[in-house]
Amino acid sequence: MREQNHDPSKRPDLKERDERSKQHLQSMSDQEVTDRYRREMLKLKGLNQFGRHSTYFRGYPNTLVMNRCGRILDDRNLPRPSLVLQEKELGNPVILRSDVKR
Repeated sequence: MREQNHDPSKRPDLKERDERSKQHLQSMSDQEVTDRYRREMLKLKGLNQFGRHSTYFRGYPNTLVMNRCGRILDDRNLPRPSLVLQEKELGNPVILRSDVKR
């Protein structure tokens, strides 16, 4: 089995791509960062609650981007949105109500 090399100093192309990704997220507006965080968190909560074979599955979350957006929100002293999965009166699960966590 071939061992993968995860040392960033030996892969400058990965380091450059990572830096570009960070700069792109930093250049986003507050609303764009909040929306991106909310979108990835929605995917994660839907996956955890209903599973990937559900009609509520919206793809796998990009947790790296989600965590970076969360850090940016914290650095900018903005509240992280709190996502709550709700159910309709009929008992069918519905996604989602968004509250601001303070």
